[in-house]
Amino acid sequence: MKKAPLSEAEDVVPLSCEQEKILSWLKKVRFRRAVLGGVSEADVWKKIGELNAMYEAALAAERTRYDALLKDRLNTVARQMAKRMCEQAMARQECDHEKKP
Repeated sequence: MKKAPLSEAEDVVPLSCEQEKILSWLKKVRFRRAVLGGVSEADVWKKIGELNAMYEAALAAERTRYDALLKDRLNTVARQMAKRMCEQAMARQECDHEKKP
């Protein structure tokens, strides 16, 4: 029996729930046969629409994840900068006290 073209997808490790849904869908998708051979164009367009909706959901989920990671990183950098500024201000104050007689 000939392997399906997407058999290589078995080696893919999905990174998210949405990607897992897409991978599973791609492994199961089948097209209606046309009367004169080939596949039904209407069915192909329907499947493309379904796949597009899944990719849009995956993209939206990834964007949400990215935004959360970015916000967390910005908060971390802001805390680090505030800490450094405080340390520098304290160091300057110590220097000022040492200079006064």
